[in-house]
Amino acid sequence: MSTGTTKLDVVVSDVAPVNDLVTRFHFRRRDGELLPTFSGGAHVVVEMRDGDRTRLNPYSLMGSPLNTSEYTISVRRDDVGRGGSLFMHRSVKPGLEMVISYPVNLFSLDLRARKHLM
Repeated sequence: MSTGTTKLDVVVSDVAPVNDLVTRFHFRRRDGELLPTFSGGAHVVVEMRDGDRTRLNPYSLMGSPLNTSEYTISVRRDDVGRGGSLFMHRSVKPGLEMVISYPVNLFSLDLRARKHLM
């Protein structure tokens, strides 16, 4: 299992606004290979390079873990945050090359449990 320190070189394949505050981003590997599988609840850490500053923000993966051709995240814009969501909304466009971590799951389901609370 990855600790999030292993990195993937990706390209932004699509950017789609969901509403006034939320935008969905799709990533594919730069080398065209398949992405690693993940389980429900997993996230990736997105590196956002803005001049001489690099932000590292975790975002939950969306969609089917079986679709290894692309990863999808949604980012809610926070106008008074630390700047990561603003960078994603203002600067990230299709074709941009980025770096993300391998998927990490800190909230994986315990398959031995009788009940799960969501």
